[in-house]
Amino acid sequence: MLLENHLAFAVVKSGMGDPDQVSRLLRVVYLAWFLRDASSTGDDIELFRQGERALESCIERSVSSKEWTLDEREQDVVGQLLSLHDAQLAAVPSHRYLRAWERLQAFLTSGQGSVLDG
Repeated sequence: MLLENHLAFAVVKSGMGDPDQVSRLLRVVYLAWFLRDASSTGDDIELFRQGERALESCIERSVSSKEWTLDEREQDVVGQLLSLHDAQLAAVPSHRYLRAWERLQAFLTSGQGSVLDG
């Protein structure tokens, strides 16, 4: 999973992204959110909001340009979240990860706009 996340990020950074890679990166942001108490960020919501906004901006730009890319600032934010999530996965017990995955699946079927709002 870690490799798939980093490959998705590399493809989007290169300007060759597509909806699948951006979707994977959004899942990383949301899983990291659900695991945030396992990291040093605790309740610091701003990094998560910036990551979500960066990926939403990528989606919005793709409508007109047909390109799935991140600008340099957005790449920095998403890269920080990938690193954070890597550290979470190294530290969190598997039952906590499974619970976060279940929460993500529930969110994806909820129709809710953002996990950060709930």
